[in-house]
Amino acid sequence: LRARRQAQTEILADKFRAARNVELAHTCKTAWATCAFQEAARRRQAAELESLKSANREKGDATAEKMADKFREAREAEALLCCACLWHMDAREEKAKRDRERKERDLEGKQQRNHEKGDNSGERVADTFQEIRDGSEKQCDTEKPSSTDTQSGMEKLG
Repeated sequence: LRARRQAQTEILADKFRAARNVELAHTCKTAWATCAFQEAARRRQAAELESLKSANREKGDATAEKMADKFREAREAEALLCCACLWHMDAREEKAKRDRERKERDLEGKQQRNHEKGDNSGERVADTFQEIRDGSEKQCDTEKPSSTDTQSGMEKLG
């Protein structure tokens, strides 16, 4: 029974790992696609910025530089937000995974302790019955047991 439970636990763990790998692959692909999209947008903005710079160079480089700084700051803020969101999602998933694993370990520990406690209780009851039976057999050989002997045997079981 214990081996079968262990095998079932390993099967469930393998399924969980496989699902987690698929999920991680999906997260990586999504992050890559997002970064690729942002890089393309950055390149478009850079090209647009270059065209604006060249058009406005004669009027003054100060305006073009302000615009470039504004685009750069917006791009950096967007990249920072994207990274922070992805990191936060991953951190929440890892925390949930750790909590789930901790709860599973706690449950397995409780089940093991209950199982061992049950084994100890069963052994104590068996020993008590053995003592009573051995005592009864000896008394049967010598004399009939009195009611106090029966009561003391029942107290041992109690």
